Amino acid sequence: MNARTSLSALGVGAATFLAVGAAVTLALDANTTYSSLVGVPAGLLVGVGAGVFAYVALARGVTARFRRSLLSTAGGGYAAVGVLVLWNLSPSVRSAVSVREVGVVAAAALAVAYVALVVRDR
Repeated sequence: MNARTSLSALGVGAATFLAVGAAVTLALDANTTYSSLVGVPAGLLVGVGAGVFAYVALARGVTARFRRSLLSTAGGGYAAVGVLVLWNLSPSVRSAVSVREVGVVAAAALAVAYVALVVRDR
């Protein structure tokens, strides 16, 4: 069991949980009063599945392109979790950053991580 594989799978699961949970919650927000009661479990279920899939895929060995995709998704997940932790702990960050901007930061971190992995592999 490689620590890098485990941490990468955890990051992929976190990124998937946040993306699916937010998407389902926002999709049901107009129609359902308690949309987060559906969005959070849906995100959790898909996030755990994605994390397990990423762990198995990375442990068995995948193509370089797929490995870069998984590792960059993990980087985006960790970036989103980091910004959300800061957003939750600091009132000044909460007033300056909206939840929508957290997604932008995660997407930017994902893109930077993918480019860095491409450059490293060449």
